[in-house]
Amino acid sequence: MMNQKIRLQRLRVPTGWTIGINNFYEVEPVDDFIEYYYGSVLIGGDNKMMGLSFDSRYEPEGEPNGEFVFVSQKNEYDKKGNLIGVSVLDVKRTKKKSEFIDIIESYMEKGAH
Repeated sequence: MMNQKIRLQRLRVPTGWTIGINNFYEVEPVDDFIEYYYGSVLIGGDNKMMGLSFDSRYEPEGEPNGEFVFVSQKNEYDKKGNLIGVSVLDVKRTKKKSEFIDIIESYMEKGAH
């Protein structure tokens, strides 16, 4: 099925956020499209001004009955703006793709975990 032209998932990304990795597609994690849910990261981003970042994944990889995992993180930078440390703030899990999208968008908008 990966031969089909599947679009990336639409998300509202506020100013200041950079999406560094995006393997998150508009398809649901069902048998016909499960190959889109392999990989260590679905989508990840950071906001240097807020000192925040996030990573996300689908576990277990390639299993239609899996769950979305969102990891919010606090970043520490040196005076030159180089990343020197990352700590996990929270981990959220859901089986619902729509809820996962809400978690991502809310975190980027509010910086809340």
